[in-house]
Amino acid sequence: MRCTVKQLLSFALSLLLCLSLVACGSCTGDPEIPPLSLTRTEDGAFRDEENGITYRRAPDAYIPNRMLRRVYATCRYTAPAGGEANLSFFAIGEDSAQRYLVYADPEDFYPYYMIVADGQALLPLSGLDASIIVICGTEEEFFWQTANVYDYVRTQAKIDTVLSAFLLGSDTELPAGQPLRSVFLLFSSETNTDYSYYITYLEYGPGRTYLHDPSTDHTVLVDDALLDGYRLSFEDDAD
Repeated sequence: MRCTVKQLLSFALSLLLCLSLVACGSCTGDPEIPPLSLTRTEDGAFRDEENGITYRRAPDAYIPNRMLRRVYATCRYTAPAGGEANLSFFAIGEDSAQRYLVYADPEDFYPYYMIVADGQALLPLSGLDASIIVICGTEEEFFWQTANVYDYVRTQAKIDTVLSAFLLGSDTELPAGQPLRSVFLLFSSETNTDYSYYITYLEYGPGRTYLHDPSTDHTVLVDDALLDGYRLSFEDDAD
């Protein structure tokens, strides 16, 4: 999902949801504290020997809601194809580093993915208690930024309708070929504020509108009118 064009993130709460979806907090504590050293294990996990914690990669559908700027941990290892890899990990919050971290680019703070400590469960979409859906364009690497947001679904009844359509629908397959239109639907919660979850909305023509989770491959056919009244591009006018 990396693009060639780089952007600096402000990660401020007010930019996206009037809450943040990926916010970069200011450094707190002693900025001279050296980062922890993580070890890459044979099965691809990351081991914090100092605290006895093993982290594993979370599904890409999970997006951190914020990220502190100070590097919390680093991992240097030799990649399978050869060559040295040096990864930087950031904490989501001051009190959450031993639950999950974010592998990010220290130059522009792009969050590639989250890693989660063994024994720490991530909430599924069904348990996230979503209170807003952000409708985002799919063309930019920082798709959740305000400049790439088409609309917001703030009515709980509509949020529940979208969730029910996706969670209760029968699994199917996406049609072949390119969709006529696709957007990301980013679900966020006021009560579970560490991360959000996104799926894709795709239109292939009349009677062929789908919701798709790239992380699990769960795909359902939904009503073409599911998001009527909401902008699905910058050219659309919401009703």
